[in-house]
Amino acid sequence: MYPPSALDLNGKLRLLYECNPMTFLAKQADGGESNGYDSILDIEPTVLHQRVPFLRKVKIWSINWKASSLNV
Repeated sequence: MYPPSALDLNGKLRLLYECNPMTFLAKQADGGESNGYDSILDIEPTVLHQRVPFLRKVKIWSINWKASSLNV
């Protein structure tokens, strides 16, 4: 999570080189991402090294074990 701060209003991570690849991987893992307002993949870059805030949500898988499936 790299939200905007008082020193970095546009965030710390570069859109094309850091945010987009992490967003692609997060989407493949059923996660989510945002800059606080829009999806990262929906942002059209205006400059080559454009920086954006980056917020990522990862879906955590839980496994429910049943005593009957353990063959105990």
